[in-house]
Amino acid sequence: MHFNLLGKISILDKTMPGAFELTDNQHNIFYGKEAEGGNAAIKRFSDHVASGRSVAFSDTNLNIDLPLQNCINAVLNCSYSDSLKRMYFFSKSIELLVLQAESFDRAGNKKKLYVKKDYDRERILYARDYLLQHMECPPSLTELSRIAGINEFKLKRGFKETFNQTVFEYLSDTRLELAKNDLLEARKSVTEIAFELGYSSLQHFSAAFKKKFGTSPGKVGRE
Repeated sequence: MHFNLLGKISILDKTMPGAFELTDNQHNIFYGKEAEGGNAAIKRFSDHVASGRSVAFSDTNLNIDLPLQNCINAVLNCSYSDSLKRMYFFSKSIELLVLQAESFDRAGNKKKLYVKKDYDRERILYARDYLLQHMECPPSLTELSRIAGINEFKLKRGFKETFNQTVFEYLSDTRLELAKNDLLEARKSVTEIAFELGYSSLQHFSAAFKKKFGTSPGKVGRE
């Protein structure tokens, strides 16, 4: 399971038709020792593994969307140790596999409509990174398109094509995931978290949090 967050990497196997090059924010699955049932994508992959043939999960690499990114972040920031850490990594590897399979199923044979060039893709990723770096006071879509150097229409459509969410859906979900992690670790108060993440009021934050997670932020970590 390969997740390339930054830079480029080439993967080559003599028995495969060609090298796979993963660039920023891409993922794929390559030949593994074991693969069990699941959706159609996993079934095709496991058939190749069972027959001893090298294989890639998909002929094309896909973008890392927010659920995958959140899972990767959880792995990178794991605070467990020893046996608990191994158990945690095992559970997250299963979650990553499920998310990848879902990602490939969703993509199917869809063609790239808006992000066709490397430059456009780089600008979309730059826009995402800029947005997350300024989430406490995010720019408007017009401002973000100007900052990223891409027209607003292509930014809007290209972002949805790349991350399977609109610009501000992505921002909202990222904020809420960060808030949940802070609450679980009891590092800050609900009020501190709300205002640090750019919510205009505690009520607005609480409503958004409850809508996404089904519980109020004040109850997280106490249940």
